[in-house]
Amino acid sequence: MTDPGDYIDDMEDDGDLYVNFTDEEAAAESRDMEPLPTGKYLVIISGVDMRESKSDKNFGKPYYAIEMTVVEDKAGGKFVGRKCWTNAMLFSPALYTISFIMKALDMPVSSGRLRVPGPAKLLDQTLMIGGIHVGEQKDKNDPSKTYAPKFEPKSFFAKEKWSGQAGTATAKGASSTRSSLLT
Repeated sequence: MTDPGDYIDDMEDDGDLYVNFTDEEAAAESRDMEPLPTGKYLVIISGVDMRESKSDKNFGKPYYAIEMTVVEDKAGGKFVGRKCWTNAMLFSPALYTISFIMKALDMPVSSGRLRVPGPAKLLDQTLMIGGIHVGEQKDKNDPSKTYAPKFEPKSFFAKEKWSGQAGTATAKGASSTRSSLLT
């Protein structure tokens, strides 16, 4: 366990602490935590954790919880640095997301037994994603539970497919904000 003394220079009698801020930490501003809007983004894979499913149907089966950080957007940099997340199941018949990610990273995918890259090989890889903003939703099994709005990555492409020009077509009358993933 880390000793608080490793990070705290001094403590006052009233409980106030002295810590050493870096220039970057002192200059940082709080960010808006609204989910990304529907669209395409150039991202870097900034985190990969191997986890086990807690669902009744797939209890104990492995998946990657993947964090992605936006490095370019079509909004003049407005969303650069923002995060989004996806899960990539590591069991059949749910291997679609990991297949899409591997193909986007120019890794071979074929039927049969296939080696999937470990978290370290996915970390810091750049790819383009397309996703949708999904509004607040009620739990299908328990209507008393409500889930906050979120951005759901749906498509994964090679970074070479990225073109940063602005513009997406918005579909009208959809329950969630949608745009063409082809623009």
